Amino acid sequence: MPQDPDSEEATLFVLKELSIDLFLGLVTEYVGHDSLRIHFIPDNLGLINRSRDHLTYTISYVNTTVQAEHDSIEQIHRTNKTNKIKATFEHVHGHQDDKIAKEDLPLPAQLNVECDELVGDDRRDYGIFRTKVPLTSACPAHLHIQGITVTSNMRHQLIRAFIEPRYMQYL
Repeated sequence: MPQDPDSEEATLFVLKELSIDLFLGLVTEYVGHDSLRIHFIPDNLGLINRSRDHLTYTISYVNTTVQAEHDSIEQIHRTNKTNKIKATFEHVHGHQDDKIAKEDLPLPAQLNVECDELVGDDRRDYGIFRTKVPLTSACPAHLHIQGITVTSNMRHQLIRAFIEPRYMQYL
């Protein structure tokens, strides 16, 4: 059940954002800093909206736990809250370098292109699809279908896992 490449790219970006957030959380704890500001500029508008929405509540609603990348977003939120990190978000349109040279783009767009290149390097070096997503303290349970972690479109993936083998057998 391979995910589409854009979904995989978004997942890798969220995991990299989580890594940065956890690292900065450890730095603030180590140096005893009272608060830190982080300005995230992803090209994933859904991630931004879910992260901004999470700032309005403390305990996750049931419906939010089945949204895409909930485990990573929840861990980022908890890390920020624990370490008094104030996160702000700005959207940058992805793949702007398709029409404009990278060096002619504004800095946030250039950084987005660089991130896409790093994701491409990661895919080339380690494979395009990761079948297991690691557990975090914020999300101690995952949905696995046929040995693959499902982090988005859960309802669709459950239906597909039930129907697809029967359909292939029928063919």
